Amino acid sequence: MVKKTLIAASLFALAGSAFAADGTIQFTGAFTDAPCEININGSTTNTTNSVSVALDTWNAANFKDNVGATTDLKPITISLSGCPNMTKANIQFNGATDAVNPTLFATQTGADTATNVGIALYSSANSADVITPNTRSLSIPLTAQTGQYTIYASYMTTGATVGQGAANADVTMDISYE
Repeated sequence: MVKKTLIAASLFALAGSAFAADGTIQFTGAFTDAPCEININGSTTNTTNSVSVALDTWNAANFKDNVGATTDLKPITISLSGCPNMTKANIQFNGATDAVNPTLFATQTGADTATNVGIALYSSANSADVITPNTRSLSIPLTAQTGQYTIYASYMTTGATVGQGAANADVTMDISYE
C-alpha cells in the first residue's frame, strides 16, 4: 500500500509541475488619433487621402514575348511629419494582387484597360527588392517625429502580349508605430 501511495504521490507531483507558469506574455500598445502627416512626392494626402503617381505611357508592342519585363523605375518619396513620439513608422502597402504574379499589385480591369501587366513596388532602386503586397514592407526611422524614405514603382509584364489600355491601380498605406 505504501508503494502505491508513493507512486500516486509522485505522479500527482509530476502532473502538477507540467502546468506550472514558466513565463508571462504582457501585451502593450496603444491607439492614436494623431497619425503622421503623409507627403508623397511633394503632395500631401491629408486633404484628399490620395496622390497620383504617373508611370507614363508605354508601347505595348515593345513588351511582346517578354514576360517579367519592367518599365523604368519611378521614385516615390514618402515624407512623414507630425508623427507620434515613436522611433519607427512601419508601412504596409495593401491592394489587390495580380492573379498571375502575386508579388505585383493588380491593375484595374474592365473596358479599355491593359492586360497582362501589374505594378511592382520596390524598397530600393534595385528591381530585385520587390515589396510584397499586403505585408509589412518597410520601416521608416523617425527622428523628431519625422522620417522619409524613397520607394520605386514600375509596370511589370505578366504575359507574352500586353493588351493596350489604362493600367491603373489603387494601393493604400497602413502605418503602425514602434
